[in-house]
Amino acid sequence: MLRVPRTELQYGTRERVSFAGAFQFIPCDDLVINLNILGAMLDSDTNRHNIDIEIRSQNQLIPYDTVIGSNNTLQSIRLDHVNRRSENKDFTQDTEQLHIFLSSTWWLNDTLNLAV
Repeated sequence: MLRVPRTELQYGTRERVSFAGAFQFIPCDDLVINLNILGAMLDSDTNRHNIDIEIRSQNQLIPYDTVIGSNNTLQSIRLDHVNRRSENKDFTQDTEQLHIFLSSTWWLNDTLNLAV
């Protein structure tokens, strides 16, 4: 899909917090227990303002000064009767994640172990 260059102003606030922790418990030489924790939080309020041209479904467009590249792709074009469009978006993101992973390895003998 053709992307038309546009002007854009974007501003807002963003707060991110993340943490990671790893804990290991070795009650004896034959047993190791691991606990891994990963967490993140995002709180974002953003305002986006665009000004561009609308070319989809526009029957009154008049193209001229068209340049087609060697691989049959549009390199540049000038258009008359183009509609200007402005778009304003305010959006908020609030995300929280928490991942907990517990694993262990138990050595039953020198050649055999059980890992979970």
